[in-house]
Amino acid sequence: MNASGIVFDDGDSYEKMMGAWSSEAGHRFLEWLDPEPNKAWLDVGCGTGAFAGLVARSSSPSSVIGVDPSPDQIAAAIQNHGMKAHFLVGDAMALQFEADQFDVAIMALVIFFLPEPLHGVREMARVVKPGGTVGSYTWDALGKGGPTRVISEELAKLDVQLPRAPNPEISRMEALEETWQQAGLTGIRKEEIIVTRKFDNFENYWTNSWLSPNLSKAKKGVSPDILAEAKARVRKHVEIGNEVSISATANAIIGTVR
Repeated sequence: MNASGIVFDDGDSYEKMMGAWSSEAGHRFLEWLDPEPNKAWLDVGCGTGAFAGLVARSSSPSSVIGVDPSPDQIAAAIQNHGMKAHFLVGDAMALQFEADQFDVAIMALVIFFLPEPLHGVREMARVVKPGGTVGSYTWDALGKGGPTRVISEELAKLDVQLPRAPNPEISRMEALEETWQQAGLTGIRKEEIIVTRKFDNFENYWTNSWLSPNLSKAKKGVSPDILAEAKARVRKHVEIGNEVSISATANAIIGTVR
């Protein structure tokens, strides 16, 4: 879906900046899940294929298929991971597979983008075999927060409105558990995953954080004075000496298909 204190290089591109958070969350989710080998996997909302590629490299699957509604994302996934997984344009709300096709179906950091999360979970359960696993991990948007939580909170105090996912409520652990129960899944297990990243100095942290899509979109309408004020406030929260250490929390859940 991580309280490891693992240090990543700073001064990175967006792929390494936000990808580092996502990759470590994925590693920790798979460690917690501890899947058996030779299973057929489905990655729903696969984006550029990072989680599907991670599964292919680390979990000895029999097959991995990733689906995403964006043709551009699927093209990037094929380019990045096409030798290890198969990628298709598809809709999480109407998966193009017959029932009982997979052993494991996962949504990695995307469930709060679904218009109807419960329907999406039921779709995953439909295409997973009885006894198979349906799971998700998502940044705790309304609680301990994702990688840009501190900046987002300070911007909100300055009346800067950031784009929000359609269903941030589903990121709460209680909401995830209720959804898995309503979808008829059993043997539900939950886990809080914490990713920690360290930066050599505040400027690297600040600059790289603004590569986040949400922050980069919001920045266009923010005055330099507001940005300077937000920067000063954030610095007080996160800087210890010359080092910055930031943690992000993801809520993970899995259940078994009856």
